[in-house]
Amino acid sequence: MKRIITLVISLSFGHFNYAQSGKIIYDVKQNMEVIFGGEVEVKNLPDGMAEMFSEPQNFSKELLFHDGVSLYRDKKGEEMEDLNYSSDDGSIEIRIFQEEVPEILYVDHHSSKIIHQKGIMGKPFVIKDSFENLPWKITSEKVKFLNYECIKATYEEDDKLIVAWFTPEIAPYLGPSKYHSLPGTILLLNINDGETEFKAREIIKDDFSSEINAPKKGKKVSQKEYDEIKLEKEKEMREQMGNMEKRIEIDNH
Repeated sequence: MKRIITLVISLSFGHFNYAQSGKIIYDVKQNMEVIFGGEVEVKNLPDGMAEMFSEPQNFSKELLFHDGVSLYRDKKGEEMEDLNYSSDDGSIEIRIFQEEVPEILYVDHHSSKIIHQKGIMGKPFVIKDSFENLPWKITSEKVKFLNYECIKATYEEDDKLIVAWFTPEIAPYLGPSKYHSLPGTILLLNINDGETEFKAREIIKDDFSSEINAPKKGKKVSQKEYDEIKLEKEKEMREQMGNMEKRIEIDNH
């Protein structure tokens, strides 16, 4: 019975809400303590370093959408800044630098194409990929959020539990970062019980189509090529810096 209900919702969206336009602003909270001292293991870090990250990292993102095309990026005026951490006695100091190249995720749902702009140490790359349907399991649980009725959906990715609450009242297949492919728009999302949380702050119904453009700045590569270049650059940095510096990358979604 659940499968039939889900199918009916999906089909109705294809004819009714797909042409909606608007912008969703998400507040994102990233648990730094978990990343450095809990479920994500980082080897060879000094003792006591994890305690330095008791406060979560907060930042904002925005998702623009129009007629089956979307753009996910840093919210203008609320971009992430470099972070500095130091122990109480000053013996440990850690700086987290934000990538100079802004990360932009462009999705064309009509052609199932994704264009992702990312950077490696200040050099921009454009990655072209195909839209991947995530293996969501839609439940019967519902909540009211921002005056929208939201339905709970879950799936597991690399031993992490992803929990989303999506509303069928806005356009389908939309969500923060790479989390999408539900018959509606994700307004709340939780990764691994609070490791990272997304919460829609504001939903603006307006035409932002002039801002939704595929990124073009950077060398065009496949995801595999990008991963190989990234590994090589990180290897070069380790060889240059020796033990003086340890590079730790944090996915800011």
